[in-house]
Amino acid sequence: MSNLFLVEHFIKDRAGWDKFFAEFFELLGDKDMTIDKAMVHPVWGGNECLASLSGGSDSDFHVCIWKCPSTVDMAAFQTFIDGFTQGYCTNKSYAIDAGMGLQRLTFREYLREAINLAQGRGTVGFRDADALWYVHHHITDQEAWNENTAGAMIAGGSKLATPSEMQGLFEEGYGGAMTCFLGEKDAMCLWTAPKDAIQEEYKAVVDRFTKAAAINSPHRIEPSMSGGLANISCDQWAQDMHAFAKAEAKTASDVQATEGVSEPIFSQ
Repeated sequence: MSNLFLVEHFIKDRAGWDKFFAEFFELLGDKDMTIDKAMVHPVWGGNECLASLSGGSDSDFHVCIWKCPSTVDMAAFQTFIDGFTQGYCTNKSYAIDAGMGLQRLTFREYLREAINLAQGRGTVGFRDADALWYVHHHITDQEAWNENTAGAMIAGGSKLATPSEMQGLFEEGYGGAMTCFLGEKDAMCLWTAPKDAIQEEYKAVVDRFTKAAAINSPHRIEPSMSGGLANISCDQWAQDMHAFAKAEAKTASDVQATEGVSEPIFSQ
């Protein structure tokens, strides 16, 4: 058993943060470094980084996904991540209750990509679309979220014949790559977007999608400064969300048939 955590890093010392990453890449760039050596390095504290997504050199935002032993609770993870980042940023951590598009993320694959990058072989990056955006949804109206946002995705997805059709539920040019549910009031998504989309345009699309049910905070992801992107798959997200939509719709239908009332979708 293991616990998954998402942490949003808000960088407050850019020079220190860049130094921190330079030292990290120096470690992985050693000519004798292997994936197995890297996995057991004490810097990880027994935890596993699955993805490290940067907002770019001109951004104060970075986000990571971690897999930890079941004995590591939120307080223990917060202590670990604060020590790991050495005071260069403020860390806002969340337990991941459930997610779509996480299945292909592994510590080995993250390290393979990071070692290749550190040793000068580059990275394949994110290949499924021209641009990738992160958005944090802070849910302000649970009923509206259940009905108009999550509920609309489930209602629409449950009627589709194939997972690939899930991408058609977004506005043209946009799509889904990952979703994580972070307790009662928060969620995160990775969206694909047109290459030339700017923050204001993307936020307007997301705001229309959530229909005033959440406060949406978007950040463009810079592939050249990120790790784990090669294993983020729009198809995996579509498979997971399609299966979830059909299961939730069936559950709601069964409850209505037996009790005449259905539970709110996605309520925690």
